[in-house]
Amino acid sequence: MKQFKFSLESLIELRLREEREALHKLGIELEKQVKARKQWELAVEATGSCRLKILSVINGGRISAGSLHNHKAFLQDLERVEESATCDYEAAKDSVKQCKEEYYRKKAETDILVKLREKSYADHMLRLEKIEAMETDDFVLARHSRSQLPLAG
Repeated sequence: MKQFKFSLESLIELRLREEREALHKLGIELEKQVKARKQWELAVEATGSCRLKILSVINGGRISAGSLHNHKAFLQDLERVEESATCDYEAAKDSVKQCKEEYYRKKAETDILVKLREKSYADHMLRLEKIEAMETDDFVLARHSRSQLPLAG
């Protein structure tokens, strides 16, 4: 009973498709990371700007208790937004890292299969050369043997 053999070419094509999909997913995650970083930078900038404004108002001495409370509440809101943006950015970085690892793993699998295909091809060509050399040797020996036979006559 013959065993079924997977075609190395179809397996390589499958792995290449998986590699392309992993690369596409990595691209999407990188775009998300860039957006998350921009949001984080905006949040940090807004929080810092608010802090400076509050400090300048306090240092100017022109602030009432109610106004200080409002500024403090606004600053706390901005700090929550900044914290959320920081978490989103960190999550996006982690996601990119995981996608990179997945892509590199899939690429390594594909590279192994391609090397295996190249080795199989080289082995096949070597076998063909040996067979061809044996056939040539047999042909030369047969020709030589015929030339050594005495002529009937």
